Amino acid sequence: MAADMDWAAQVREMLEHDRVQLVYQPSVSTTDGTVLDYEVLVRMICDDGQIILPGGFMPAAERFGLIHSVDRWNVNRAIRQLASLHEHGHRASFTINLSGKAFEDSTLLPLIQKSLDDTGLDPTWVTFEITETAAIANLSAAEEFISALKDIGCQFALDDFGCGFSSFAYLKHLPVDKLKIDGSFVKGMAHSSVDQALVESMNQVAHALGKLTVAECVENEETMRLLKDMGIDLAQGNYLGRPGDVPVSLIQPEPPAGAIAGVVRLRLSMHHPSRLEAAPTWDIARLLLLAQEGLAMYRDVQVPREAGEGEDAERPRDWPGPSQERPGANRMASESSPADYFSKPQL
Repeated sequence: MAADMDWAAQVREMLEHDRVQLVYQPSVSTTDGTVLDYEVLVRMICDDGQIILPGGFMPAAERFGLIHSVDRWNVNRAIRQLASLHEHGHRASFTINLSGKAFEDSTLLPLIQKSLDDTGLDPTWVTFEITETAAIANLSAAEEFISALKDIGCQFALDDFGCGFSSFAYLKHLPVDKLKIDGSFVKGMAHSSVDQALVESMNQVAHALGKLTVAECVENEETMRLLKDMGIDLAQGNYLGRPGDVPVSLIQPEPPAGAIAGVVRLRLSMHHPSRLEAAPTWDIARLLLLAQEGLAMYRDVQVPREAGEGEDAERPRDWPGPSQERPGANRMASESSPADYFSKPQL
């Protein structure tokens, strides 16, 4: 209890001093690797710079009545950032996580409507998601809440689908647009015919009901290939793109005159040549092209991690450390164009 109270105090302080951070993980099309959406995830930043994941502070926030404040901050900030994106010509879409207590907050729907009205953002670019277990726990409230969101014009996704005892039975009551297949079924697909059968059946039922499917926790090429063959619509996971503090589309679109600029994607032939043929074009979540007189430089490139590495890992095992030279650095510095390394984005 004392530990939870300490967490609650930290959550309250971080919200008051705006030490909360949003990060964005791409969801890509299984057919061509195009980024179609970003899931918005929340982090808290301590005084010493340590980043705390939701599992560290959400339980305390729920227990001590702060979860509604977290939801409201998350929703307001995400909508305003997405609106800023659109104002600069980037047509991205966001999926915003809500807590299991969101249905109980009578101020949340008005806040969503006000944020959309204030920013002028088209609500069709916004999807809200909540876990299946939270929706099932209060089915009537969930149905009413989802219907109200859809009346506003937003979309809704059911997260962790398949983990409930009677997942399919609830679908006819919940007017959701997307089903996010629980990662516990997806992680082992490459080696489990049972998981393959379960994922395929979920996809078939979802499509029969007119809903899009998203596979979570995609960690390797073989899983991605299976999902594509099954006809899953979208895939998400560290293999395809890790959470980053700036989505690709938030990168400054207007460089100084004469600079080489634009959002780009990096093909990892220099690190994973065996993946190059089958892998989609990789997203770089934190890439800026800073150029002067025709020379391009890049900073903090995000690359996909090896399967099994945690979300907080800083780099793949074969990626050079800070004191090492990154492959191709000399070539990029000595040549006038990085075209050999980059291809145009598929926005």
